[in-house]
Amino acid sequence: MPINYSMPLDSLAYAVLAAPYDSQRVQANAWLLERLEDTLSSPKSYSMDFKSLQSISKLRSDDNRFQIWTWQLPRKGGRFDHFGFVILPDEEKNRLVSLVDTVNSYELPHYQQLSPDNWYGAIYYSIETVKAKGRKYYVLLGYDQHDLVERRKLIDAISFAGKNDRMIRFGERFFDVTDFQGMKMERAPYRLFMRYGAERTAMLRWDKKEKQILMDHLVPDDASMKTMYRFYGPDFSYDALVFKKGKWNLVLGTEFKSDIEAPIRPPDKERGLPPIKK
Repeated sequence: MPINYSMPLDSLAYAVLAAPYDSQRVQANAWLLERLEDTLSSPKSYSMDFKSLQSISKLRSDDNRFQIWTWQLPRKGGRFDHFGFVILPDEEKNRLVSLVDTVNSYELPHYQQLSPDNWYGAIYYSIETVKAKGRKYYVLLGYDQHDLVERRKLIDAISFAGKNDRMIRFGERFFDVTDFQGMKMERAPYRLFMRYGAERTAMLRWDKKEKQILMDHLVPDDASMKTMYRFYGPDFSYDALVFKKGKWNLVLGTEFKSDIEAPIRPPDKERGLPPIKK
């Protein structure tokens, strides 16, 4: 596909994902960053929905304090780089803070509080607000496609401090967890990760009804494969993180009732199904 700087913004964003050559995707992403920075700096942009940019995740806090945009850049060899902006509104010019994916993803930063220029890259797909220690935190659920053999999901948090929210931090030690999805916690972590095989899927979602974080319980295919996360997948039980007294507490074996109704096909004699007994 022909790629150029002046192509529509949604086409440029799509090229970051779909251009056939690594060099084309990298160039498209460089142009996308430049174009987005120019567009999103305008105060008018903060109220726009940008629905056509379907390859970019766009989240807004419930108090309208900020937006966070994230996306991924597929690289050769099956790895992924991540990019994003934190957008804070202003009457004259919105403040954009670039998210720089510099954290070594092979050494998970459980015990580090991170910053925009030292960020664990992910695509965030859910945001919820909680209060702890007299401060407001925004809990983020994210997805990291990672590589050819492993996928990851994470539970992180973003918080603000200083005049005009100048200080932005990722992570908070409010997880009261010692063992999480096969990973032993040496001390209180700043964020939590789910790791599983690339051919599997794993649920991690906000449960609006119960106001908790709901997730699949992950186990290895065999006990001999512990900590070999490419062999991990759901065992069809569920866990939850429940927020009480400023801490996220892990509840194992929680009940999960899907709000999606499965269609039930009535018996059909022509298809050889038995009739309903009355």
